[in-house]
Amino acid sequence: MAAITCTCVNGVRSLILGRYIGRTILRTPKPVITDCPVRNLKRWERPYMLYLEKQRKKHERKFGPPPPKPRSEHSDLPWNYDSELYAFARRLGEEINEETLRAAFTHPSFVAGEIEKRKELELDAELDMQDNEELSHIGIEFISEYIKSYLRHVYPNFPDDGINATKDHLTSVEVSSHIASHLGVADLIKYPVFPFPEDVVQKTFFAVVGALLQSQGPDRTGLFVRDFFLPQLMGKDINDCWELLDPMGLLVETLQQQGKEPPQPRLIRQTGSSTLVAMYIVGIYSDKQLIGSAPGSSILEAEDQATRVALKNIFGTNPEKSPPLPIDGPIGQYLHASIVKQLKGGDNSERVAVSD
Repeated sequence: MAAITCTCVNGVRSLILGRYIGRTILRTPKPVITDCPVRNLKRWERPYMLYLEKQRKKHERKFGPPPPKPRSEHSDLPWNYDSELYAFARRLGEEINEETLRAAFTHPSFVAGEIEKRKELELDAELDMQDNEELSHIGIEFISEYIKSYLRHVYPNFPDDGINATKDHLTSVEVSSHIASHLGVADLIKYPVFPFPEDVVQKTFFAVVGALLQSQGPDRTGLFVRDFFLPQLMGKDINDCWELLDPMGLLVETLQQQGKEPPQPRLIRQTGSSTLVAMYIVGIYSDKQLIGSAPGSSILEAEDQATRVALKNIFGTNPEKSPPLPIDGPIGQYLHASIVKQLKGGDNSERVAVSD
């Protein structure tokens, strides 16, 4: 009983001491001077801002979201286009001629619109403004030739149709506009309508590559293409870019060119054939050697997948067996030097003809 009484008394003393310390700390005799800045927010400001936000959401629900605005109208400060061009080149780390870069961002329809405005104002219709028509052709030709040369060095057994299909994927509207949007190309485009169509962004991006080719040559431009286009294949099966309608016919033709026997599909194993989750594994043989195998829910599906696996093994494009693309490192530098040397060996180092 004495021990319990002692514990209770000590607990009360601890509680009283804690309250005393709290009052002592909170009620200081002198104000504490700190370096924290005063917020200067009035009591009416927070509910007023909440009211405005509520009205904005109500207006959007009734009339829809506001139309998008170009980046030049996001701020009340004046838009300095020359400074933006200079900053864009610095972000890329490239030395590009300012007039050439300005022409790369100017769409032909913008020039035509400016000429019409001058005619309406009865001014001289001649306008000293270049568009990106020629630069876009130069850029896409160089990009296509560099990508195809790179893929031929990495996958020497891959057919030309597959290389062209992969090139078409990397230079498609979706991939090109995706790269351009992350580089800030869309912020500087001169086009009559906003938002810009994806094909306009793609054409402008190709024109920027053409401007870089004219200013820096194929060496720096090849590094630009290698660093921004080819990484889009990372984590992607290159065979998916090439749509095969008759894989067995292509396999027969490929083996015939190599002097081997025609392919022979064989059922290797099966399980659950009388259930809804049946599984069949088919192997493709040639010269009594297994060149590919794959599973499937039916024999036809397994045969089709095994044929595609056999083609991947023959072409050396099987992602499970081939290393990733050598973009950096000694191998990547050697490939880049070989491709640039090949491109410079043409008649014109700035305009490379595309041989589809």
